[in-house]
This record gives sequence, C-alpha cells and structure tokens, in this order.
Amino acid sequence: MTNTTVSSSINAKAGLTNRSDIQFVLEVYRQERASGDGVDEQVSGVGDLDIRYKYNLWGNDDGPTAGALMPFVTFATHSKELGEDRHTTGGLILPVAAELPAGWGLGVMLEVDAVRNAADDGYVASFMQTVTVAHDIAGDLGGFLELVNIASAESATRAKAYFDAGVTYGFNENVQFDTGFNLGLTDASEDMRLFVGVSLRH
Repeated sequence: MTNTTVSSSINAKAGLTNRSDIQFVLEVYRQERASGDGVDEQVSGVGDLDIRYKYNLWGNDDGPTAGALMPFVTFATHSKELGEDRHTTGGLILPVAAELPAGWGLGVMLEVDAVRNAADDGYVASFMQTVTVAHDIAGDLGGFLELVNIASAESATRAKAYFDAGVTYGFNENVQFDTGFNLGLTDASEDMRLFVGVSLRH
C-alpha cells in the first residue's frame, strides 16, 4: 500500500514587536491517496488552521545564531472529507538557527505537541525533532535538506521518520515561496508527501 499526500499552505505573518510576531498558517488544499493491493482511494479538501506566536530569545537582528519560542494552537478547520475529528490541539516549538562556513545554514527544531490518542478519548504528548541544512543556489533561490523524527508518548504508536528536500525562492523581503517533498523512512510514515507553500510577512 502506498500513501501519498499533496499539500499547499499559506503562512501570513504580522510583526507585533521587534522580537515577536503572530502567524496564521492555513492548509488551503490537502489531497490524501492510498493505492495498491487492489485499493485506490483519494480524498481532498481544505486542511487545518495553525495560529502561532513567535518570540525571539536571541539573534533577532544579527549574530551567528538565533533562537525562539513558538507556542501554537491547531484548529480543526479541515473539510469533512478529510475526517470528522474536530478536536483542537497545540504545542510548543523551539527553533534554533546557526550560520555555518561556506554559506551553509543549520536549523535545529524541537517540538512537543498535545495530540489525540489512538482511542480518541484524550490527549497524549508527541515529540518531533528536525535537523535542516540550507544553502543558496543562485540569487534568491535556495535549497534545503532535512531529517525529521516523530515519536509519541503512547507506546502503541510507532515512530515516524522522514527525509525532506526542497527549494525556496524569495520574491522580496516579505514574500517567500517554497516547495519540495517528504520521503517516509519507516513503515509507520507516509510514503511520500509533496508540498508547496507561500509565506507572507507584514
């Protein structure tokens, strides 16, 4: 069985102070497809809405490293075709970025989420760690490679891991486009996810 997801999202950011901003991330389109073993099922629709608050702890304006805290809440705004679950979830993200030699950049992110458990009768902690390296390709076009690990505090839930790759393009200082893929590395992971996104900053 092959599981593939296609996702498109918009991230609108508004500055609150020189160290903080609020972000609204809406998955405007999501398509999930399962195929193989005589099965070919596909559903699609609007995804969920994340509201995030980002506070820069250090390195906001300059310096070789930067770190932030980002609490967020996820509202179940998805179409009924993508599921009847209407529970609100949330979590906390700690992103850290560092400049590396030869124009490379390093990003490390730790995230803890409160998600619904397998029985759907309560919440359980989920932990995600990512490591990303990025480099400019030409002009405003950049590329990145990433490893992702997702583990649950619920013993019955198997860990997921992904290899991600993609490109970013900055149209200007306030608009950035990104696209790429996530490739599942474990049996519990989705086989493939294709994504495209636009970030708008005000």
